[in-house]
Amino acid sequence: MADPPRFFVTPEALRQDPAVISGEPFHHLQRVLRLPLGSPLLLLDGTGNRAYAKLAQIKKSLALASVVRRDTARETALPIVLMQSLPKGDKFDLTLQKGTELGITVFQPLTSRYSIPELPPQRLATRLARWQKIVQEACRQSRRDLLPEVKPPISLQTAIGQTEQQGLKLMLWEAASQPLAEVLPKAPPRQVVLLAGPEGGFSAEEVDLARIAGFLPVHLGPRILRTETAGLAVTPVLQYLYGDWSCNPPESVSPD
Repeated sequence: MADPPRFFVTPEALRQDPAVISGEPFHHLQRVLRLPLGSPLLLLDGTGNRAYAKLAQIKKSLALASVVRRDTARETALPIVLMQSLPKGDKFDLTLQKGTELGITVFQPLTSRYSIPELPPQRLATRLARWQKIVQEACRQSRRDLLPEVKPPISLQTAIGQTEQQGLKLMLWEAASQPLAEVLPKAPPRQVVLLAGPEGGFSAEEVDLARIAGFLPVHLGPRILRTETAGLAVTPVLQYLYGDWSCNPPESVSPD
């Protein structure tokens, strides 16, 4: 049986019965999928709470869904934080989309010496809304129940200072002396933090700051990867060794 269509709604909307579907999810339900009344739905709030429901009513700007049952989903076994220096143009959009599919749990965009300059408040608000929409769509497509966190950009120096002491911290740097394979532990780490630089690379000062904070500089072989590719290339390796790639795909679900 095919999975019912998935819609991310607010936690408040999910707690109601009937649950309320509005905004972009409502547009997708009504204008794109054109679902008839009685259609099975899977509603998610992005934090792990789910409601299996049936479409009960369609109004002008929202839909109501009768909740059949509720449950809770679990996230990937390995928390992966990607600290990504903001690249030019819309390259970060690709990182968000594919990183969400691969199981990254937190995206922390950075400003650094050679990255794009800090965004003004109005542009930042627009960019954050677009980024959130990208990860929601990627979650829906990949059948991922928990939304990864997309944080506002901060400086590389601030981000490095906020990282936890526990876990594995990797600085993806083409000039590093050690390859990735030499630093990966046998035991699963508590979490992994990946630090990826911009098109212009890291400055010498940034490399020193990262090392002092416990980051291990590693290179990814003889080829130089683009900034939007580096973190995405490492994530499958981590999922294979420590994460949920040994788990079976999620079973098809039914509201009944």
